[in-house]
Amino acid sequence: MFSQKFNIFSISISNFLIRSIASILMIFAIYFFYNLGIESFLIFLTVVFFRAIYEIILIVPRNTKLFYFNIILLGSTYLLYFYNLIQENYIFLFLVTLIGSLHDIGGYVYGNLFGRTKIAPVISPKKTLEGFVGSIIFVFIGIEIFKKFFNLPFSNYFEELIAIFLAFFGDLYFSKIKRIFNVKDYQIIIPGHGGILDRIDSSILLAWYIYFLFLIK
Repeated sequence: MFSQKFNIFSISISNFLIRSIASILMIFAIYFFYNLGIESFLIFLTVVFFRAIYEIILIVPRNTKLFYFNIILLGSTYLLYFYNLIQENYIFLFLVTLIGSLHDIGGYVYGNLFGRTKIAPVISPKKTLEGFVGSIIFVFIGIEIFKKFFNLPFSNYFEELIAIFLAFFGDLYFSKIKRIFNVKDYQIIIPGHGGILDRIDSSILLAWYIYFLFLIK
């Protein structure tokens, strides 16, 4: 029994390291293209979103409402990122990336260490209440730290909590699509993550909310 638990824990640590290294490489890629200039970053952004759209095309049957809805959702979100980049609203880009990443990491760490209570066993069996609590803790800490350096559009903890819920529902929504069509990952191009859409799913709904906060502040 002890040996079995140890092996499971070892696998979790291994997966965590793979996901962490992949995340760090992605951050370096973003930083690299950003330093090359706005044109290079736009190219990088375009490649990311068009790859995500391609992953939807591979899985969801064409000429269905679900297909068109996701194409519109991803396409409009790409335009939202595009617009904010042209406007040089880098805090928007940074904040969406920060919250999405901390939500994923916090959920993964707490879910593997303490996960017991399933939230949506049919849609995503690995998602647990304990993992969601970990997401909340990680995001709250991250936001509080970066509030000291940037003018973030959060006035209270409730607004921050809404951001976490939207990151969670974005993740859950795209997990539902995978469940419908019986696939584990959208693709296998990012070690520890799967496809591009597996990496940015929690940021889709979140991006619109963050932009709305910037508009009303």
